[in-house]
Order: sequence, then structure tokens, then C-alpha cells
Amino acid sequence: MRLALLIALLLTPVFAQEGGHKAAEGKSASHEGGESHALPLGWMWANFLILGGGLGYLISKNAGPFFRSRTEEIQSELKEARKLSADSEARAAAIATKVSNLQSEMQALRDNARTEMEAEGHRIEQETARVIAKIRAGAENEIAFASKVAQQELKAFSGELAVKLAAGNIRERLTPSKQEELAEGFVQQLASSQKVTH
Repeated sequence: MRLALLIALLLTPVFAQEGGHKAAEGKSASHEGGESHALPLGWMWANFLILGGGLGYLISKNAGPFFRSRTEEIQSELKEARKLSADSEARAAAIATKVSNLQSEMQALRDNARTEMEAEGHRIEQETARVIAKIRAGAENEIAFASKVAQQELKAFSGELAVKLAAGNIRERLTPSKQEELAEGFVQQLASSQKVTH
């Protein structure tokens, strides 16, 4: 039905033109013969109204759904574009926040590393002092022990030397007459002690 109406609308101006050509031919012939067959003005207006009405009907019937669907598509695309724009803005804001926080995070990491290094340095100093104190105490103990051993060896050596010197002195002073004297004195002491005990 639509197709037939469209063909009719498209062919109407053609028929009108043919009629106009015939009318023009008749006019020229009538000028020659004296008769006038001009196309009436009403027929031209009717042709125009039919063509305009048909076009208006087709436009109103098809344009409304077309423009509605096109409007819905455009609105859907605008909604999607707004959503993408909002997502992009949110991502940009998140990235900007991360970038601004990055400086403070880096400073916090630096401060944390500095604090840990200072604490580790303090711990190493304390551990070093403890090890040095332990080594010093061990060395002092070893020195004290070695000193005692040396003193004991020195005392033993001095005692042996004193005994040797005393023996040498005694040998030099002990003459045979002194030996007899000592022996007689010893015998007398023995005898007197025996008398006391009886």
C-alpha cells in the first residue's frame, strides 16, 4: 500500500507535466488555429496538494518513529558518554589523589627508614659495647689468673732459692767443731727432755 502510494505520488508530477506539454502544444496550435486549451490552475494546485499530502503522510508516519528511535539512541549515547566521563573523572581524581599521597608516603618511608637505621645503629652500638665489655672482663680474668700463676711460680722459685742459699750459708758456716758442738747440744737437750718426761 505504501509503495503504491509512493509510486502514485512520484508519477503525479510526470502526468501533470505531460498534460502541461500537451496543453502548451495545443496552445501553440490554437494560436495558429485560434483555439486555447490551457491546463487549469486548479489542477496544478490539486496536484501540489496531493503530492504534499502524500509526502506529509509518509513523513508523519515514518518520521515520528525514526526520530524517536534516533532520539533514544542519542540519549542513550549521551548517557553512556556521561557515564564514561564520570568514570574518567573519578579515575583522574583517584590518580591525582594517589600522586599527591605518593609524596607523603615516600616521606613516611624515608622517615621510617631513618628511624629504623638509627635504632639499628643504637642496637649495634650497645651490642658492640657489651661484646667489648665481655672481652675486657675475659682479658682481665686471664691477666689476673696469669698474675696469680706467676706469683705462685715466683714464690716457689724464691722459696727454692732461699732454701738453696740457706743451705749454702749453713754449709759455709758449719765447721767440724761447730757440728760437734751442735750435736752435743742436741744430745743434752734430748737428755734433759727425757728427765722431765720421767
